[in-house]
Amino acid sequence: MSNELVFIKRNEMFITSKTIAMDANIKHKNIKKLILKYEIKLEMFGKVPFEMEASKSGQHEKIYFLSEPQEHF
Repeated sequence: MSNELVFIKRNEMFITSKTIAMDANIKHKNIKKLILKYEIKLEMFGKVPFEMEASKSGQHEKIYFLSEPQEHF
């Protein structure tokens, strides 16, 4: 995964949960908990895609991609 702030997939802009955490100065695990808590409501604006990424410890972590409406929710 690169250090881009915004990604374009299928002609839609997305921001990652990791970027939101970094910009808000919040731990990524807390952002992921919020996404899971509100997942049904977020899906009113479309699916909440994710990718698995290897962390520094070697374990895999889930990185969510949120559309602009989902991000503002």
